[in-house]
Amino acid sequence: MRRFTDTLAALGGVGYVVLAIGGFTLTAATSFPDTSKSLDQQYAHILANPPGLGFWAGVVIESVGMILLVVFAVHFAAVLTRRSQSWWLPAAGAGLAVVSVAVKVASLAPALEALRHADELGQGPTTALIGINDVASNVTWAADPAWLLVTALAIASAPGLPRWLGVATLLAAVGAGSAAAGIEAGQLPLFVWLLLAGVWALRTRIPPRQTPR
Repeated sequence: MRRFTDTLAALGGVGYVVLAIGGFTLTAATSFPDTSKSLDQQYAHILANPPGLGFWAGVVIESVGMILLVVFAVHFAAVLTRRSQSWWLPAAGAGLAVVSVAVKVASLAPALEALRHADELGQGPTTALIGINDVASNVTWAADPAWLLVTALAIASAPGLPRWLGVATLLAAVGAGSAAAGIEAGQLPLFVWLLLAGVWALRTRIPPRQTPR
């Protein structure tokens, strides 16, 4: 049973990549406006595309993906904790991942409310609530490189771990940092890292904790 749950947790990173992309594609293709456009254009798009089944399916899919990301981050930290010489680095990394997801989830609620009642709220409140979700994405992108950087330090302090894993984690941190600076393509190294780290975690058992004699 433990091996089964560890497998599911290790696959959480891969699941997040698939579900996050799929869910975002659905929401962006339906009701959610392009926030790079003017407020008038955003509001007109929302009124012309009220949230329907496809949009809500995208929200559910992306939300499940974010849950899987938290599960993966905690599992990955557990693997590192048993191998690292510093227990707090993996724990801090998992904590930053939780913060990243929590900010995103918390900001999603106002945006969903705005989309549901756009005609009643009017343009100003509707686009302002959508903007909160946009700003929260920037906060999330700032937390992600911190998570990856701390995780890279944890890997570096763990004897016997593959060097490529630490290098890949550091590159993902740089990519996530560039995403926080506005270069959206910087998310790609994070997605690649989640795939690689997920496969590595899938093939790595959590070693039992040694009981002091």
